[in-house]
Amino acid sequence: MEISEEAMKTLMLRSLDGDARAYRELLGMVSAQLRAYFARRLEEDGERVEALVVETLSAAHSRRVTYRRRDPFMPWIYALARYKLIQHGRTAPRPQTEDYADFMGAAAPRAM
Repeated sequence: MEISEEAMKTLMLRSLDGDARAYRELLGMVSAQLRAYFARRLEEDGERVEALVVETLSAAHSRRVTYRRRDPFMPWIYALARYKLIQHGRTAPRPQTEDYADFMGAAAPRAM
């Protein structure tokens, strides 16, 4: 189900004005959007996707005062999500690769 930018922005503005119910509704909508966003980009189990959703929501909560009321909401939240995804890429364990010397030995031309 696609949720409109206008609906999300309205909820964000109401939440900034202190409407706790609007904030809970916004978090529910954003959670679903973020879950889909991360699932499309990661080939990992649901635990990591959920962790990134929580990290992004936490960042949005702590940085909500930086949201400019005249700006669209979704680009703002996706910028936070993209940053969390980049951080994840930097800290995720890398797959094991072969030793460089082994690679060079396999790639060396063979004598005829």
